[in-house]
Amino acid sequence: REDMHVLEVAAGTGRITAHLFEQLMAENDGAKCKLTATDMSAAAVETAKTILAEKLTKNPNFMLLPDIDMADLPFEENSVDAIVCGFGLMFPKDKARVAREFKNKLRPGGQVFATMFHRNTWFENVQEECQQKFGQKSRLLTGALKGPEFITAMFAKEGLHPVLEELSYDFSVNKSDTRE
Repeated sequence: REDMHVLEVAAGTGRITAHLFEQLMAENDGAKCKLTATDMSAAAVETAKTILAEKLTKNPNFMLLPDIDMADLPFEENSVDAIVCGFGLMFPKDKARVAREFKNKLRPGGQVFATMFHRNTWFENVQEECQQKFGQKSRLLTGALKGPEFITAMFAKEGLHPVLEELSYDFSVNKSDTRE
């Protein structure tokens, strides 16, 4: 739709943001489509602004906002068509509050697109290292690794039901892909 508003939360340094921008501009001919990318980390948003500077100047409807908590979004009710969150839903303590906030901001028919970590050997190795070095496992990772079914259940409880529950890919990252 011409006045579509896509909100990306936990945008980090803009890896997904860049792709969203390109896709939205290609599909909507740069019309009145709005893309807002947010993150709690001001440093990550500053990095994204540097990397995405050219895209930001191309379209006044493209914004990057720092210090935004996905559980307390500064947008009007029913003002967003889609919320995108790449690997961020595992970290808020109150996932039900985040689900309520997303539902409150979405327009009727709006959707949430999210990716989540799943337990794998890398996380187990990090937990073992934390145990050895600090005498306890990382609480952040422990909370994040409750599994996608826990987050899906929180969202379903708020009336946001999954269309596709799980899609798994194996991939690797090379140095040119890392900026965090």
